[in-house]
Amino acid sequence: MASYEERFHAIEIAEKIRTNLPSGSPSFVKSMVRFHVYSCFWLGLPSSFCKNHLPTKELKMVLEDEKGSEYDAIYIGSRSGLSGGWRGFALDHKLDDGDALSLN
Repeated sequence: MASYEERFHAIEIAEKIRTNLPSGSPSFVKSMVRFHVYSCFWLGLPSSFCKNHLPTKELKMVLEDEKGSEYDAIYIGSRSGLSGGWRGFALDHKLDDGDALSLN
């Protein structure tokens, strides 16, 4: 498990990346915990972000990393999170407990 300091440092880095995202694009920073990146591979998204920017139904979407690699994923609106495809993204990027992502 990541320490408080490791988690805080990862969030700081993700926030710096977030400031360089296109202005006007809705975004947030998400700190990874074990169930995001091990076993169940479920990424719950902030409900306020989903309510304001995403539909309430299931939606196919594409995750794109900083290098332009794309990953098909399934957003489940009724549960405000990512399922199908998230696992591949998490494994390919070797995400671990305590890592943080900037998402938009």
